[in-house]
Amino acid sequence: MVAKQAFPRVLQDLPAIIASHEKDRVFTWKEGDSWRSLSSAEVVDKVRGLAAHLADPDECGLTRDDRAAFIIYNGPEWHIVRMACAAAGAVTVPILTEASDTDLEVILGTAQPKVVVAKDDAQADRARNAIDKLKLDAAVLTYTVDDELTSPESSVAERPRPSEDDVAMIFFTSGTTSDPKGVMHTHRSLLANSDSCQRLFSLSPTDTNLSFLPVSHVFQHTVDTLALIVGITTAYIERAEQVAAALQEVEPTVMVAVPRVFEVMRNVLPRRIEANLKQKSVVLQKLVPAAMSMGVKNYSSSPLQRLQASITNPILRPIRRKVRDEVFGSRMRFLISGGASLPVHVASYVQGALEVPLYQGWGMTEIAGAGSCNPPWNNVLGSCGAALPGVSFKLGPLPSELAEDLPEGSGEVMVQGPMVTKGYLDDPEATAVLIQDGWMRTGDVGRLDPDGTMWVVDRIKGFIALESGLKIMPQALEDRVRSMCPLIEQVVVFGDARPHLVALIYPGEAILKHRVPEPHRDAQGQWADAVHRAVRDELRDAGLAAHERIRNFHLLDKPLAPQDNTLTPTMKPRRRVILEQYGDAIEKLYV
Repeated sequence: MVAKQAFPRVLQDLPAIIASHEKDRVFTWKEGDSWRSLSSAEVVDKVRGLAAHLADPDECGLTRDDRAAFIIYNGPEWHIVRMACAAAGAVTVPILTEASDTDLEVILGTAQPKVVVAKDDAQADRARNAIDKLKLDAAVLTYTVDDELTSPESSVAERPRPSEDDVAMIFFTSGTTSDPKGVMHTHRSLLANSDSCQRLFSLSPTDTNLSFLPVSHVFQHTVDTLALIVGITTAYIERAEQVAAALQEVEPTVMVAVPRVFEVMRNVLPRRIEANLKQKSVVLQKLVPAAMSMGVKNYSSSPLQRLQASITNPILRPIRRKVRDEVFGSRMRFLISGGASLPVHVASYVQGALEVPLYQGWGMTEIAGAGSCNPPWNNVLGSCGAALPGVSFKLGPLPSELAEDLPEGSGEVMVQGPMVTKGYLDDPEATAVLIQDGWMRTGDVGRLDPDGTMWVVDRIKGFIALESGLKIMPQALEDRVRSMCPLIEQVVVFGDARPHLVALIYPGEAILKHRVPEPHRDAQGQWADAVHRAVRDELRDAGLAAHERIRNFHLLDKPLAPQDNTLTPTMKPRRRVILEQYGDAIEKLYV
């Protein structure tokens, strides 16, 4: 465990801390069929070389308080560029590679960077096009870990050390309901969040972190920065589809993911196990499913029952552990889910059937990542856990039209602590609304248990008010629909000022194979009638209240995805974008 005083005060201290660990593998990543890595010394050398190049007046000429943007996906380049820009004195602006061209223009127009760094020509061209459109005076540089840049190190030698309260990085929100906003974070706020996470989970240099959420998203940034501080090896992959293979090849001990990853695991793994068992003995065909289902049952019961089960089931527990090792590798210590709500039945499966602790956290870009998380000693399923060390919560008043329809004790979650943002870039009015009397308004509706456990219900702005005046919490409803209807992989409900709810739905392809006779699509690629009937039957039998029932739905031809801007990188629906793209289909559902 790293002592509290070992944490850096400013991000410019990171290279020295990395050097002190003397690790053979700070970063590892896959190219083709092979894994590459960089040692502590190699990382520091590359940071120094790039920093000198960026600060060189004959090159980019970055100076103190200039802004440097970079649009790079997960990998060593992300951190090398971030640290090099900081060493040159610049405020860094990470941009999600999934950002649409429109959002990219908003971000660059707001941030006004002096330089934009990209890893490949495609992203560099996107940046140039946006810069030309905006008429910005900004250079575009491509950089990969194999580039050898040389400039006099004197370019950065005399850069003054920043204060802990100086702005260090500007993260832009995902823009679920409006244009992206620039969230200004200081050295103090960013490092306080990593410090809080370390005090909760006590990571050590023997851990390995598997990273595949975009590091430009502040939650993964917090985890990966903590890894650098503690001396943990971080293994990078670029796509969620590579997770299964990487878990076996890297054998990580820690992984952060969005709920969707665990939902897919819950839906697909039982059927994959069933298919594999067809070639095994009859005894195994009965024992393995029994072990998995008993694990879920035991986990969902009381702590005493779980203890009794661990003692009285000596045959079944090794079976679960063998399956666990085949899924996660043999070293996985725990998993963290963030970015959206984690369904209880999914958490129960991962922890009960696979015996890997899965902790749900809650956070926002405006609080540098995480604000709360279920601790190992009190993992309350369905909740967001207790406030992280240094964080305080309270509940503020709700709009009167919402308060009357919510359970007593609900309120707007408000947060206070050193990781709270300094405010929105060039938007004092929005900042004044966000931070009031030292407390930050989150826009989330929640409640707090007497022991401090927090439960988040939904977003205030996300509520649907039906024509009848009844209120619907869309996120909570969508989570319930997916948990009750295995055939439904994605669902987004609509109905504001309408008589009833309708939805866009994408069926789960993996489940269709087991539940609906093929073919699933006709010659024109449209979903077959059998798929429509199966989805309709599941919705009918889901046990929803009358006002929550989805009266009509449209089956999407393709899943919503960050690539088409309909989902954020953490897989939350961008409702405004979905309405723009599928408005005609939604309107037809009311006819």
